[in-house]
Parts: sequence; structure tokens; C-alpha cells
Amino acid sequence: PVWGQLPHVYDRVDSFTDVICPMYPSIDEIIEWAYITAPKLNEQRPFIMCEYAHAMGNSSGSLSDYWDVIKKAHGLQGGFIWDWIDQGILMKDENGREWHAYGG
Repeated sequence: PVWGQLPHVYDRVDSFTDVICPMYPSIDEIIEWAYITAPKLNEQRPFIMCEYAHAMGNSSGSLSDYWDVIKKAHGLQGGFIWDWIDQGILMKDENGREWHAYGG
């Protein structure tokens, strides 16, 4: 589990949304979805990750690994990134030089 979440369960008989929208699935999970689970369930809804990366500062690594799979697999349509912009606060020191303080 990532970020304290339970494992994703995709083989449900109910479908209350227009998309499959997991939060922080691993690359292995999206591969399994695209090539095993979705075909087995005859699932036609698009797979759009409601969040799949947290990008504060320089923390958004391995996006290309996700996109290598997304570009190849039918039904995978990408996802949303949390905190795309750094939340630093522009400050000036006593000499007028700008620096970024932690903004939470």
C-alpha cells in the first residue's frame, strides 16, 4: 500500500463512475489493469489516475516510467499530479537577495 491506502480492488460488479480512477497505483498495477484485469472484466471505461505523483520541489521522478506504459496500453489515459507548483515563499535577505522560504 502507498500513502496508507489499501490495495486497489478493480474487479467489482458495481460501476458508479464514468472512469476507473485509482490513487497512486504502482506501475505494475497499471500494467496488470491494462493487460489482465480490464480485458478479463471487459472493462471499457478509461483508466485515469486521480493522483499518481506528488511533485513538490524535485520529487516528481519516474514519470517517464508511467508514461512509457500509458502510451502503449489501451484505456490508460494518464492522471493528475498533486502539488505541481512548489509552495515556497519568495523572501529577501538583509542584503536584498531573493531566496525561497518553506511555504508548507
